[in-house]
Amino acid sequence: MYSRYKDKIIGYEMKNIPPVLLEWFSKDETEENVSGSLENFFKNNFEGKSDQVFVQNNNFPEAAEEDFNTQIVELGNGKFVVTVIALRKDAVSDVPLIELIFKNFKMTDIDTKEFGKLVDRYKMFKPGWIRYYEYDKGEVSEKIFDSIVENITIAGSINAVKHLPKSENYEKVKIEQLNSMDFYAEYSDEYDSFFESNEAMRNMIEKETFETMENILKDGKLFKAIIDGEFAGVFAIVKNKSLYFKSFFVREEILFKKFRGKGYASVFQRKVIESLPTDEIKIICGIIHSQNELSLQTAKSCGRSAMETSFLIKLKY
Repeated sequence: MYSRYKDKIIGYEMKNIPPVLLEWFSKDETEENVSGSLENFFKNNFEGKSDQVFVQNNNFPEAAEEDFNTQIVELGNGKFVVTVIALRKDAVSDVPLIELIFKNFKMTDIDTKEFGKLVDRYKMFKPGWIRYYEYDKGEVSEKIFDSIVENITIAGSINAVKHLPKSENYEKVKIEQLNSMDFYAEYSDEYDSFFESNEAMRNMIEKETFETMENILKDGKLFKAIIDGEFAGVFAIVKNKSLYFKSFFVREEILFKKFRGKGYASVFQRKVIESLPTDEIKIICGIIHSQNELSLQTAKSCGRSAMETSFLIKLKY
C-alpha cells in the first residue's frame, strides 16, 4: 500500500541530493542508504504503531488518536507529504507545528489550494507553524505564506578534518573524555551566566538537562576542554542515523566565557572530531540555528558544510 509513496520519495530525494554528499559517498551508496532508511521508516510508522508521535496530551479534545500519528496527506496534482504533529516552543508556550518529514515536491511549487489541504488536515490542533526542509534556499512566495530560515544541518568527513592545517593554538587545547557527571554544575552555571547577558540566544541554543547529559555519558561521548590546566568547555556526541548516512551527531558544544574569542573553539571541536573512530561512522553532523553565526563559522572552519536547511511558515488565522 505504501510502496508507491516510498518509491516516489526515493526518486525525489535522489534528484535532489545535497551536492556535498557525493563527496563522501557514491550515488549507488546514497541510493542504498536512502532506500534502506525509508524502508525502515515506513515499516515502523505504517505497519505498526507510529514511532514518530511527538504530541500526546489532553489539550486537543477535537483530535482523534490517529491524528497524533504519522500521516500521508494527498494534496492533489500528484503531490503528497508525510507529516506528523509536533510542538514548537514559542515565547510563552508550546505551539502545535506541522512537521513535513518527507515530500515529493519543492515548496516553491505548492499553490494556495494545495497548501490549504495540508493545513486543513490538522485544523483540530490549530497549528501555529509548518516546518519543512530543502537542500537549497529557494524563495517561497510571500503572497501564499511567510517563510523564515530556522536551522542548518552542517556535516563533514571526519577523515578530511584530520588533514586540515593546524592553527597556532592547536597545542594549547587538550581534551579528555568525561566519565562522570561531576562537570554538570559548572556547565549549568556557565549557561545561566551566558543567558543573563545574551537573552536573545535562548531561541537559538539550549542547555541540556542533567538527565540528557547522563544518557549521553552512558551511550555517547562526552568531552571536556582543558586550556592552561583549566576546565574550559564541554562537547557531547551521540550516534545517529539520518536518511542519508550514519553519523556522530553533535548534541552540545560550549566553550566557557574566559576562553572565547581566542580561536580555541575550533581547535576544541577539531580535536574531538579527530579522536572519533571511523571504522563504522565517517561523518560528523549537527544542527545549528541559522542566526548563530559564531557556531556556524566554527563548524565550517572544521571542514563541515551546510547540507540542509529547515524553514518555518507561520500560519495566520
